[in-house]
Amino acid sequence: MNKLKNTLIILLLFFSLYPLRIWAVHANYEDFVNSLSQYKAQVQVQKIVSYAREIATQDSVNFFNLLDLLNEKKQDIKGVDIELQQLSLYADYLIKKKYFNRTEVEINKIKALLNQSQNHSVLSMAYEVMADNLNYTNKKNEALSLYLEALEQAKKTNNKELLISQYSKISIVNLDLGSYDKALKYSKQALKVSLELKKYEDTIQAYSVAGNIYMQMNQFDSSIENHFLALSIAEQANNEIWISSCYNNIGAVYFSMQDYDMALNYYHKALDIKETVNGYNNFESRLASSYNNVAIIYKKRKDYQQALKYYLKSLELKKIANDVLSSASTHNNIALVYISLEEFSQAKKHLDEAYSIYEHYDNKMGLASSLVNYANYYRIQKDYDKAIEYSLHADGVIKNTSNYRQALINYGLIVKIFEEKGDFEQAYKYHKVYFDYKDSLYNLERSNKISEIQTKYETEKKESENKLLRKDKQISDLKLLRNKYLRNFLIICLFFAVFIALFIMILYNQQRKTNRIINGEKDKSEKLLLNILPFEVAKELKERGSTKPQSFDNVTVMLSDLVNFTQITSELEPEIVIEELNEIFTMFDYFIGKYECERIKTIGDAYLAVCGLPEENDNHARNVVNAALEIVNFIQERNKVSDIQWSIRIGVHTGKVVGGIIGIKKYIYDIFGDTINTASRIENNCLPMQVSVSETTYNIVKDDFCFEKNKGVEIKGKGYVDIYKICGTNKQDLQNTQYKEIG
Repeated sequence: MNKLKNTLIILLLFFSLYPLRIWAVHANYEDFVNSLSQYKAQVQVQKIVSYAREIATQDSVNFFNLLDLLNEKKQDIKGVDIELQQLSLYADYLIKKKYFNRTEVEINKIKALLNQSQNHSVLSMAYEVMADNLNYTNKKNEALSLYLEALEQAKKTNNKELLISQYSKISIVNLDLGSYDKALKYSKQALKVSLELKKYEDTIQAYSVAGNIYMQMNQFDSSIENHFLALSIAEQANNEIWISSCYNNIGAVYFSMQDYDMALNYYHKALDIKETVNGYNNFESRLASSYNNVAIIYKKRKDYQQALKYYLKSLELKKIANDVLSSASTHNNIALVYISLEEFSQAKKHLDEAYSIYEHYDNKMGLASSLVNYANYYRIQKDYDKAIEYSLHADGVIKNTSNYRQALINYGLIVKIFEEKGDFEQAYKYHKVYFDYKDSLYNLERSNKISEIQTKYETEKKESENKLLRKDKQISDLKLLRNKYLRNFLIICLFFAVFIALFIMILYNQQRKTNRIINGEKDKSEKLLLNILPFEVAKELKERGSTKPQSFDNVTVMLSDLVNFTQITSELEPEIVIEELNEIFTMFDYFIGKYECERIKTIGDAYLAVCGLPEENDNHARNVVNAALEIVNFIQERNKVSDIQWSIRIGVHTGKVVGGIIGIKKYIYDIFGDTINTASRIENNCLPMQVSVSETTYNIVKDDFCFEKNKGVEIKGKGYVDIYKICGTNKQDLQNTQYKEIG
């Protein structure tokens, strides 16, 4: 939150230096037209096109006036370029109005003229609108290809508004396709250019898209930060449309975090604004989306009457907006609510409506979803023959979509229908199919995940290598440039003694610039090293080129282990296991850092930390015990609200360890010694949700904590040693500790 606070302060200072009036759009159409006379014909066309894109759906009358105004410029500008821009603007208008049949006619006209233009800005617009049409009709991969072509054309011009548009749309499509790294890359590009141009709406959108990407990546702190940055700009501009959109996005993040009270609060904030503001682009669709979000929460809470109320509002607005395909999913949602209310005639009506729409658009995914809903509808009414008929029909449709998750849901439903019908032979048959399919899906997802991780690793490795090569080349070029200036200076001094002082000054300034760049690169390298190694170790490595292992006589080691980790995770999906470990170990890192300890490493579900190295710490034992108790308390509190229940054992021992760097290619700092083995044996003999310490540690902290002595533990080479279970603390009440969310 401190990072978010600092960023917002910087942003507010930015706005104080650059008033929002710089970011404002044209006051009105007449003022805009009157202002054109001061520009040359080519610039006039650019400004007309830019303004037409802004007002397309908000001021249709003047939008078409601008198209007519473009006709007057044909005498000054190549006719085909004007015609292509008119067609692109009109097609964009039709897409936003969702007149897709008419859009196809204009798209065909654009395709016929593409080869006749060599104007990169015009071609960028044309490719963009063709991509928009594919994107709106859910052909994401084809749309992405055309957006990338539009971007290449835009890069060949000085039209940065087109660059913002392409970067933003490429980011959103990659987000839809699940390519989050690429989506984030292009979102940052859009943000950079929009900040440069001081285009506040584009900046809000860039922050919002970045927030949505981080949400999908489960990086909720970064997601919230970006959405609040967007909200800050919208509030500075007093733009209620964008303020409402930001509230809606923040609500979505809290929904993903399963904080439904906060989500509902922000969704209602968004609705309070949207219901009082009309006449802006896609008003009905945006309001319908907010109603739908609120309905989902009420349905999760089983408040079906409230869910139905908001779903019906969403459906009504989608019909007004001519958003037919989207309305099909709302019909399905309404049907599911009516099924829960056992109002089957109403449920059937909406199921039929959804199916009819999906059939009209030949939307296989939608048809499969509707058929599964039909099957469940008949199952609940105990018409098992009908239910089986629809489930098997759904199976055939799903096989044409390659939607493995939908297939798994459908097979599970078939098993349930046969079980309720009493046909256990068929139930067993499909039960086997269900689990075979589940195993196949798991293997496929695991393979895809491994492939994705490997690709990401190779890409990042290549990018790092290229970055280092570029830095080396920059330094080399700077050195060559410095030598060139020096050589030229000496030659010139032989012939023009009178200019010696002048050239000394030039050389001096150039030298300072070069040194600043070199020192800047050196600072970056040092910061990177400090992120990998402790300060003293990094310092020794820089000074000597190598490090020696160090012995630390008085440190405390903590080793933790999650109980029954293998058994629990065998029943979970891989991504859920990773999410669980990431959340748990992130909080462990927080407590370890809070008490001035160092995390050494994690191995699977094991977590090793130490206090007292590489710098001595007189409170090493007390710090480790405090951190361990907070970790146990965190797991207990987490289990109260989490579906997955964890237990933890923690062993603590004080003694001597050896620390040093392992490897020569990838530096890793590690510790060794009997102290770690002893801590491990103590941990192995702990009961779940218990912190146990050795007698050595007990003698150090016995005045600060309450202990119960347990039976001795046999340790190889030491015999039996006493261990002590911590049962409380005299210094603080850990039950009242407040934890902040760590992203």
